[in-house]
Amino acid sequence: MPDYIYLLENRLSADQQNALRQLREATREAGMILFLTGDAVRDLTSGHAVRNLEVSVHGNALKLKKIIENLGGHVWGEDEASRSLYLCFPGTVRVDVISTHRAEYPSPGKPVFHPASIQEDLRRRDFTVNAMALSLNEGSFGLLMDPLNGAADIEARILRLVSNYGFLEEPSLLIRATRYMARLGWELDPKSQTRYENAKGEGVIEFLSEHARSEELEQIGHEEDALKVLGPSRLRGGPMFSFLCGPRPRPTKRN
Repeated sequence: MPDYIYLLENRLSADQQNALRQLREATREAGMILFLTGDAVRDLTSGHAVRNLEVSVHGNALKLKKIIENLGGHVWGEDEASRSLYLCFPGTVRVDVISTHRAEYPSPGKPVFHPASIQEDLRRRDFTVNAMALSLNEGSFGLLMDPLNGAADIEARILRLVSNYGFLEEPSLLIRATRYMARLGWELDPKSQTRYENAKGEGVIEFLSEHARSEELEQIGHEEDALKVLGPSRLRGGPMFSFLCGPRPRPTKRN
């Protein structure tokens, strides 16, 4: 098991550590509990460079806006539906501050968010390797939460869906899986691969929302080798490439 206190103190840049210190101060002032989540925990565990930070809080992250601005952070965006803040700190450190939540999908690509605990939040994530959290709180700093055994999948270098319906409920996961496979060199586990192919065959990418489309395009743009994601063996020439980079036809209604 990695020593996460050591990793937090030695694998993050000075600017990233400073951003987390300010967020810890902000959440202490607001009486909230704070966790490092998402890609950063996966990359700390696997040894990849940590590019951007995501933290999750119990409570409404939007209430941190004024406190964060007073501490020197810049709020460049926010999302009312998921109660999320998008921040920049000195040194071009980007941080997403997410309110812990669960999601329901009345229709593909259209989640409805509900406040939830960190345990429920991790179980609504995309892949097990992203369903891990590190406590950033006094008394439990560096403690790992890994309810779906994502660390084992990191060691095996595989991407495993958290939910069997992940690709059907959220079409953007098809693009995200492609992006992760291209950057990390990992593969989907056999069951997730079958669900990936089935979802592509059913054309669920047609239900990709404009918001998700913009987010995935932005993430591809931040890749060191974006063309690798869009290459012939990935998206290029297929329906996902068309939906990302070309005009979107109107989706047909699903029965």
